[in-house]
Amino acid sequence: LVSMSFDWLSKQLYYVDNIRNSLEVVKISEQGLVHPDQLIHRQLLNGLRDPVAVAVHPWRGILFFAEAQRPAKIYRCNIDASGCQIIRNSTLGRPSSFAIDFAENRLCYGDTLLRTISCMNFDGTNPYVLPVDSPIPVAIAILGDELFYVHQRPYSIRRVSKRNGGTGRIVREFTGEERSVFSLKACAPANQPIPDPSVEHPCHASDCPQLCFALPNTSSSSEAQPLTKRCGCRQGKTITGNITTGKEKKENWEVIVRKEQKRCLFREFYTIFLPFLL
Repeated sequence: LVSMSFDWLSKQLYYVDNIRNSLEVVKISEQGLVHPDQLIHRQLLNGLRDPVAVAVHPWRGILFFAEAQRPAKIYRCNIDASGCQIIRNSTLGRPSSFAIDFAENRLCYGDTLLRTISCMNFDGTNPYVLPVDSPIPVAIAILGDELFYVHQRPYSIRRVSKRNGGTGRIVREFTGEERSVFSLKACAPANQPIPDPSVEHPCHASDCPQLCFALPNTSSSSEAQPLTKRCGCRQGKTITGNITTGKEKKENWEVIVRKEQKRCLFREFYTIFLPFLL
């Protein structure tokens, strides 16, 4: 795993796997570690070209991911990985890390090949390079008005102004075995914002049986909420209307979801036992 991003409202962890070349999501259990058989996991995308970074924005219902294989690309998708679009495919060497600036509504990313830290709007417009002195940004994070980055050769964590850049001020230097830091996270209420307390996030108190995805609402109604909920089950299932069906390629079984039960059921269990429950 080379990059992770947490949706703190749906309690789902997104990550990219550069061995499987995939983008995946797993539900974080309130009980902590669970048996692998109980793990709620889904592979959202596969066949990617050396995926290296992912970042989610729960209140926009979107996620970003990057492919490093040349020509490198940065994508924007709905938070369930549908509707992906390339928003950056030029002036990219090897993107290494993402950081969402929630205050400025911008996506920032490091590039270890071009030795730059850049930011742009969520749709890829208005890109600019932050004037930082020769960074090799393995990982980046934003905290308040500062941008922190892990710098290679010599390995260290440095910080600069997120608006003006400048010479990186060393926060910590690494030696020996510590020279293997490839991720950096900044934890603060500002990095888990609630933009409008009067608006309830659809996955905050969701009745979805397993996975919940809050997607941008495409309704043109003036009363429509900005996000709409989509439920999902574990790997190998798809949603159609109020019932979720899906077949595993290696095994001949199906699973369905009915909203009134608010859980995922094997079809045999549903057919044989549910009438007795009713």
